[in-house]
Parts: sequence; structure tokens; C-alpha cells
Amino acid sequence: MIQPHLATIQMLPEIEAALKDPVSQTSIDALHRAVDIFRTLPAEHSAVLAWMASSQQRAGDYKAALQTLDELQMLRNETNTSTPLIQTDLTLARAKTLWLAGNFAAAKELCDALLEDASNPVMQRSPLHYAAARNGQAVTRLCSAQTLDDVFSVRDPFQMVVAFLKDHPTLTAVHTAAQLNLGTAQAVYAEIVGNARKSADVPLDSAMRAWKLGLTIQQRNKSGNSSSSSSSSSSSSSSSSSSNEQAKVVAGMLQVRLQGNLAWGLLHMPQERDRVKRASEFAGEALGVNDALPAPTQKESLTRALTTVALCYHQTSQAVTAEGLLQSAVDGPSISPLEKIDLREAYSAYAALLHDWDRRERDAAQLEQQAADTDAQLPVSWQGKSSIHSTLWFWTPSLFIN
Repeated sequence: MIQPHLATIQMLPEIEAALKDPVSQTSIDALHRAVDIFRTLPAEHSAVLAWMASSQQRAGDYKAALQTLDELQMLRNETNTSTPLIQTDLTLARAKTLWLAGNFAAAKELCDALLEDASNPVMQRSPLHYAAARNGQAVTRLCSAQTLDDVFSVRDPFQMVVAFLKDHPTLTAVHTAAQLNLGTAQAVYAEIVGNARKSADVPLDSAMRAWKLGLTIQQRNKSGNSSSSSSSSSSSSSSSSSSNEQAKVVAGMLQVRLQGNLAWGLLHMPQERDRVKRASEFAGEALGVNDALPAPTQKESLTRALTTVALCYHQTSQAVTAEGLLQSAVDGPSISPLEKIDLREAYSAYAALLHDWDRRERDAAQLEQQAADTDAQLPVSWQGKSSIHSTLWFWTPSLFIN
């Protein structure tokens, strides 16, 4: 929603400041000033509003993000610039914001409406938007599932997304994200089955297959992008350069989640040979890739990445190293529900580590209380969600448009 006028609005100092740290309150205040400056220029005004809604969402202020999206909708209506494409993008942005806020039912209704609207040309002609709406529907259904009966069919929409994308081979990054979410849905299903059967031997084979395939697709796509970038001419536009950088960031984000999930899966599969060694390799690579991401993006997955590496050290009896990593993990940011779930799990992992040490029971109890307090800070519908839920990705089309 902001790409066409990005160069124009970037000339403003307030926008330049917001680029450096899009989730800080200082940046959001700067974007408010930019809204006032561009109020007489509808195109730039719309671009800044879209940017501000994104920043507010990433900063965890979902009420403000929804209000900004409403303001953007009103502006588009008043200037007669609301097209089916813009309307679809706005609906998906609202759905994602509602999902993060814990209003799964409302988010699902928006995705359902898009999928059921036969008159919407965007849904008929844009595979990217169709896949986004179907993915949003799948993610919201999964988060609403509570029982084995609920979750039995909830994997179907994820499988539909993957099957649909096989006919659209150019959407490789989206296909990777779809495999990531399919694997997570399989893992949630396996956990509920395990809990119902009161068995610790959770069948994660299907989840692991989906994540491995996603990683394979991601690596092929990353290699293809590298080849394309190296052969591009020096006269490439700044917008093309920006798109290439965005593609690299998206690839890194996907790799971190996929490798982290593969490590998590191996740690939960006691029957696997060399599982801790292999998990350590995946976890270490995920942490390394995360460290290379831009700072605001890096923070979103840092806690989980550190915790997963620490769990590997814990299982190889390297307690001191594990504690150092977990100290860093619990010191990380926790803005979104996904990040708070990661923080809760870091506290729990730290407590489990200290329970294995002599005379650390009091510290372990304090960490368990911090884990419980963190869970209580979540929106009610997010409370108690298992750690694997934090790797779900409710993506929107703008992330993949180059």
C-alpha cells in the first residue's frame, strides 16, 4: 500500500526516523506528524497512514492500528480511490490485526467473506491474495481449536493453500510460508492427540516433513534470488533494490522459523538418532540467520532462537552455557502475543534448567511464576497456547510484492 509513493514520503525527516525503528513510540509520533504534513496530498497521505497502521500493529497497539486502517478507508472513499485491490488489502490487514489482538472469530469472518465474495475480481485474478485469505482463514481456525474434534479438520485449509500454490510456481516465498504454517498445524494437531492419549510420544513426522519441504523450497528460492541479483545491471532502480532487500529479509525470516521448528521437533522426538546434535545444528543456523536480519525484525524471533539453542545445551549437560543464553532470552522484547509466548517458554526453559541444579529451586520457582505472569498478560484467547503457535505466520500480500 505504500510502495508507489515511498520515495516521495521518504524525503521527510519524520519518515527517515521512522525507517530506523518502526515500532518505537518516537517513530509512531513522527508518523503522526507526517500524516498532518501530507494531509492535502491524498496519495502520500494514504501511504503514510498505511505505514503508520503497520508500525502500530508491530508495536502491539492493535486498537490504534484498526483506527488508522479505518481512517485510511475513509480517505480512500472520500477521494474515490478505493479499488477492489486496495479494499482487499485493507481487509486482510484488519484480519491480521484482529488475529494478533486475539479476536480470532472476527478475523476469520473477514477472511471467509473475501473467499465467499464471487464478485471480487482480486480474489479471482490474484493468486497471492487468494492464498493470503485462505491462509488467514486457516490460521484463525487453528488458533480457535480447543479439542481433538476441533483440530481434526483444521489442517485441511493449510493443505488447500499448499495444493493451490503448486499451480503457481513463481510464488515460491509464499509456498515456503504455507509449508511453515502447514507444519505448525500438524504439530498442534499432534500435541492435542498426545494430550488426549496422555502420551509424551507425540507423532511429529508430518510436521517435520512439511518444515523440511519448506526449507528446501526456501533454499532454492534464496539461491535463485542470489543468481538474479548478481546478474542485474548497475542501473537498477532504487525501488528494485528495496524490493530485493525485502525479499532477502523475508527469506531470512522464513529460514529462522523453519530451522527453529525443525530443531524443536527433533527435541520432542526421543526416538530419533542423534536428535540433539541435529537439533543443535538447526538451532545454531537459525540463530545465525536471525542475527543477520535488520534490528527491528531480528528482535521478533530472537527470544525463541536463543531458547532453542539453550535447550540443546541443556540436553548435553552444558548448563552454564544454557543459562547464559536463557538470561539473554528472557531479557528480550515481548510485544506481540507470539513474542510473549516465546518469552513465557524462555522462562519455563530457564526454570527447568535450574531444577536440575542443586540449591536453585527458589530461583526456579521465581522463573515459573514469571512464566505464569507472562501468560496472564496475553489476550485471553492466546493464553495457554503451546510454544509452537508462536511460529504461525499470518502474512499479507504486501510483504511479498516486489
